[in-house]
Amino acid sequence: MFSRYGLVGILSLAVHLVFSKLLFPSCRLVRLPIFIRGRSWIDLGTGFTAGRACRLDAWIHHYVAHHGCKPSPSSKHKLIRFGKNVEIGDYVHIAAVDSVQVGDNCLIASRVYLTDHDHGDTSFSSLSIKPSCRPIVSIPVSIGEDCWIGQNVCILKGVSLGKACVVAAGAVVTKSFPPYSIIAGVPARLISNPIGPS
Repeated sequence: MFSRYGLVGILSLAVHLVFSKLLFPSCRLVRLPIFIRGRSWIDLGTGFTAGRACRLDAWIHHYVAHHGCKPSPSSKHKLIRFGKNVEIGDYVHIAAVDSVQVGDNCLIASRVYLTDHDHGDTSFSSLSIKPSCRPIVSIPVSIGEDCWIGQNVCILKGVSLGKACVVAAGAVVTKSFPPYSIIAGVPARLISNPIGPS
């Protein structure tokens, strides 16, 4: 371990472990700093691991505006929900106003952005309003279990990825893909799928 992390790295890791066990006891490791908005509406799952400077935003006031009610923090409804043993890298940003679900055993590289919403559409009436004043449009996002999401990927509203998908670094995912899809590009497209035609 010393040859891998060095003395400073081991001390830093120890601080992160203590922090994790005190504030996030079901998690494996949450590295500092971490930025969380709407903690009551986020389920980190068991065995969760987070890199440095991750940002998780559960925008409950937008949920209320869209659905007309506020779920109880103790209810089963969470705006962001991670399955078991999910690992996310450094500087990952996940933002939800409705629902972002990440399945068991997913591996998400650094600088990934997942969101279930955006500021309006591209109609003239929407574009004539300044972006911060446009209505929020949301469609739930679902990432299946065992997915591997590469560095600098953006996954946008309405996307559903099936089990064991691989998303290549730098992809912008704007539509859904079935299980075992290998996808890449801007916008992302199917490169191959071992269980079906590509």
